[in-house]
Parts: sequence; structure tokens; C-alpha cells
Amino acid sequence: MAAASAVLAIGVATLGLAWAVGRTPIVVAPVVNQTGYPELDGYRLALTHEIVARLSESRLVRVLPYQRLLPIISQFRKSGGDVSSLASVGAIAEHSGIQTVIVPTLEYKDRRWRGRIENRNAKTGLSDGAYETESAASALITMTGS
Repeated sequence: MAAASAVLAIGVATLGLAWAVGRTPIVVAPVVNQTGYPELDGYRLALTHEIVARLSESRLVRVLPYQRLLPIISQFRKSGGDVSSLASVGAIAEHSGIQTVIVPTLEYKDRRWRGRIENRNAKTGLSDGAYETESAASALITMTGS
């Protein structure tokens, strides 16, 4: 639950990165798993879907629908590649035509979860800003014995 909450907080925090007047077009890349727990990889797309759904309710941004994201990243999923790799993010930007890519990351360090988002410019590949949530402890790791 703490992990999902951290990633959802990322989505909400993304609104703070949308400074432009009107609805800024953005695309949300699949969540990056930097927790050290590969068993969480299966939840990355579900968390991405939830972030897209939440941001779609915003009056500040226009989000590429999740259903349009899936065909773009399918080549990376089929080949066993990382759907959050730099190549994947580049493909997402190229195929969608959207230049602002939000890259959410879930991190786990010192028994605490943290969510992070990066606002990347697809043309330059550079970060235009980042936000990190407060870290949150979770009983999940305690229960699994890690």
C-alpha cells in the first residue's frame, strides 16, 4: 500500500510541474522500479495506468491515454526489454508527438518507500525538473523478512 501511495503521490505532484497556462500535453512513461525487488515489476504498468487516470482528471494537463501508450511500449515488452528504458521513453515521445515526458520512479532504501518524478524534455533528453515524495515506512518488507 505504501508503494502504491507513493507512486500515486507522484502523479498528483506532476500537476505542480505543469506551469503553462492551458492544458499542457504530457505522456507518462511506465513506472521505473528502483526498489531492488524485481517481483514488483509486474505492477509497474498498473501503477502507470493509475497515474494516467488521475492526471487525466486535471484541467492543467492533457495526458496521452494509457490505451495509446501500450502499443508504443509493446515492442519492449515482447523482447523482454525494460519498458522504462531511455529507448522506450524516446519511442514514446517519438510516436506520441508529445515533448513533455513524465518519468515516475518507485524507490526503496533503508526500509522506506519514496516516489520520484522527472519531467523530461523529449527533444533534449534533459530533465526540466523533478519532485520526490516524503519517504514512508511499510510493513510489507517486514512481513516478507527482508
